[in-house]
Amino acid sequence: MAEFLLGREVSERRLHSVRTASLETGVGEVALEQFLTEAGAFTPGDDRPRSRRTFPANIYAPLLAEVASLVTAIGLAQAMGATRGEVEALIRGGVLTPRTQNASIKLKWRIQDGLALNAELQALAVPNPSGGQGWERLQAASARAHMPVGDFISAIRAGELQVGRVAADESYHGFSVRKLSVDRWLKARADHAMRAVDALPNVMSAAEFARSIGLRDKRRFQALIEAGHAEALETVHPVTRRMQLRMTEAHIASFHEKFLTLTSMQAETGLHRNSILSLLRAASVGVFAPEGLDFGPIYLRQEAMPVLLTASGREKR
Repeated sequence: MAEFLLGREVSERRLHSVRTASLETGVGEVALEQFLTEAGAFTPGDDRPRSRRTFPANIYAPLLAEVASLVTAIGLAQAMGATRGEVEALIRGGVLTPRTQNASIKLKWRIQDGLALNAELQALAVPNPSGGQGWERLQAASARAHMPVGDFISAIRAGELQVGRVAADESYHGFSVRKLSVDRWLKARADHAMRAVDALPNVMSAAEFARSIGLRDKRRFQALIEAGHAEALETVHPVTRRMQLRMTEAHIASFHEKFLTLTSMQAETGLHRNSILSLLRAASVGVFAPEGLDFGPIYLRQEAMPVLLTASGREKR
């Protein structure tokens, strides 16, 4: 219905305020203000009253229509035929993204995104005539592999995994993958990742380096790194997906410049292990233990090496 503005008939609204847009869409003013600010209608920190904060109605009409149709994560799960846990996993995996990142806004999910994912998987799916035997749902496969469900969706899209469905079930909960195919896919990924790690020049795990210099207690060596006395990279292990400390050639050189172990002292001086220990005790050189911390049999080079070089020189004479 037409409206009159200053005595002139106006067939469509030209300007909206946050307040009038809220009344028209049924969306709360606070939430609507957030969506409009993110879309560029207002600058952050604009403190004008919402009734005076106006924006072009025609430009932001699609946004208002979309915001009015947004649902909660539970509503999205119901529309997709998914459990709440399945939708939360899709969100964590980046498969489904919210219309806003504001955590206080609950109505921020597009039903069409969930239905589009269902339709995409439906188009790729093969019938599962066995009724589920030998297959597992996407959520179960993700949990068993300790991997984000987004990785499984990506593999399905790339043709690396075949998705199946029970006949006449078009819900997200009805999609599944073969267990044997998942196992083969996981092994192929692990093999590829390990080849990539092995191909890195002069990089090894901190535990492997510790063993190479005679330190068997990897926890104490890790504590040395975490305390900032030695350098390492924190990476995700390609197979276990756990955090792992790895050392480059530069990290290893830096360690050797500062520290010595019994193994490295033997290699550098040619002295017997027992001789080294006797010489260090006689010179009152102890292990590196700042503030009483126990990092194992690690010595400061500047303290230990002068003692050993003097003794080594006497033996050669």
